[in-house]
Amino acid sequence: MPHLDPVWKLLITTGFCGGLTTFSTFSAEVVFLLQDGRAAWALLNIAVNLLGSLMMTALAFWLISAVNAH
Repeated sequence: MPHLDPVWKLLITTGFCGGLTTFSTFSAEVVFLLQDGRAAWALLNIAVNLLGSLMMTALAFWLISAVNAH
């Protein structure tokens, strides 16, 4: 394995593990809601998480464009 700068190693590891734990928590919440018979809440949870993440991503792209324009 090639040598990787410790800063990059930390960034990649933290980002990868953080992404996995975030997604697994989201998945577990949805499964728990479904197992509890609360399908409407599970679907709402999915919709809010998906739409929220898309909106925040769009906002980030817009902010980056605004900063780069100045």
